[in-house]
Amino acid sequence: MDCDNLETFLNAYGGGGSGRFTERVESGKENPYSCAVLAGMRSMQQRRASLEAFKEGDVRFLICTDVAARGIDVKGLPYIINMTLPDEPENYIHRIGRVGRAEKMGLAISIVAGQDYREKVWYHTCSNRGVGCTRRQLKDQGGCTVWHEEWKMLSAIEARLRTDVLELTTEFELPQSLLDTNVVYGEEGPEENGESSSLSIGLGQTNARIEQWQSSVKELVAMEYEAQNLFLSMTTQFMK
Repeated sequence: MDCDNLETFLNAYGGGGSGRFTERVESGKENPYSCAVLAGMRSMQQRRASLEAFKEGDVRFLICTDVAARGIDVKGLPYIINMTLPDEPENYIHRIGRVGRAEKMGLAISIVAGQDYREKVWYHTCSNRGVGCTRRQLKDQGGCTVWHEEWKMLSAIEARLRTDVLELTTEFELPQSLLDTNVVYGEEGPEENGESSSLSIGLGQTNARIEQWQSSVKELVAMEYEAQNLFLSMTTQFMK
């Protein structure tokens, strides 16, 4: 429902009325906020058409639920904007992983409510999955809303990432540390000593994870080897 509402808003704001994207327009993008939706409540055919329209550049925005957080690859995708943060930090990682792929630079922006602020959001428990629903009472009061405390979600994400997420300035500009990198999002990163910075950062993170998991992987390999030997010995014993 949030996807539907955002789709309606962007179409209307861009002067295209409330109509959904249906097909390519030969004269180009007639709406500066042209968009399509990729969500579970749309049919498989609609989802495929929306993704294809976005890949081909027929629409500027693809509005998604976490259905699109995994397994979808759009080459050179420069930006992703989290309208709301996910409940699980792992889903945040999957979401932002849609950008910055194949050595291309990407920027993930999250719109987060400030500390100590709560947002009442839809959490539909009704049979019609929110269509025409006006039950604004909380879920535990028989309604279809819950409280979100996004600053707590952000803290959990930062703990998972083991680093702080940079904040935009009060004028909604990028922090200076990002402005100084001479990056074009959607393109390859700037060269540093013959290697792109995005590649070197990725390799550094990978090497750190390999070192962290190495002992556990060796233990799992030994356990798997022992389990296979036990299975083979049991098979031989019962076959006799």
